[in-house]
Amino acid sequence: MYRFTIRDVLWLMVVVGLGVGWWLNHRQAAMSRLRVEQLTNVVDRHVELLSKIKTELNNQDRELLIFPNSFVAIRERNLDWPPAGK
Repeated sequence: MYRFTIRDVLWLMVVVGLGVGWWLNHRQAAMSRLRVEQLTNVVDRHVELLSKIKTELNNQDRELLIFPNSFVAIRERNLDWPPAGK
């Protein structure tokens, strides 16, 4: 019968620890890639929707204003703005 030494048990712990560490890292990377794909799809849909809205508003002689703080406004297009003399 084979007797395990302390050294054999320590080597087994090293091998198992490396295997578990690799598996956890691989799983986390796969989940990160999936999350990036999902967010990319959401952003693409929003960009497509905003493009359609801007096109429709341009057809109605209106414009879409998007400010840095995420505030969005729609206004009538005024071709003589700013007023002359000001």
